[in-house]
Amino acid sequence: MSWTTTPNEKKPPVQSRDAYWVKGFAVGEAGGMMRSCPYPNETAACKSWTEGFFEGKPKPVIVADKPEADDKTAGSIEADPPTVGI
Repeated sequence: MSWTTTPNEKKPPVQSRDAYWVKGFAVGEAGGMMRSCPYPNETAACKSWTEGFFEGKPKPVIVADKPEADDKTAGSIEADPPTVGI
């Protein structure tokens, strides 16, 4: 079975992932904090949870800048802004 995703679509957890990874994925997907890892540092459980956490976190979307319009004044600031009476 092939699986294709769009850039904003998350891949489902692989079935071979352990319960620690799945819990970390859920916390990352929900927007939780990295420091919420409930397992001691430098253990296999912590490593697995952390990997799942980063997989679950929303990925940034990079939007390319649109090319400037042919008009040379596009996006420029007026030399003399209008004055407002006080």
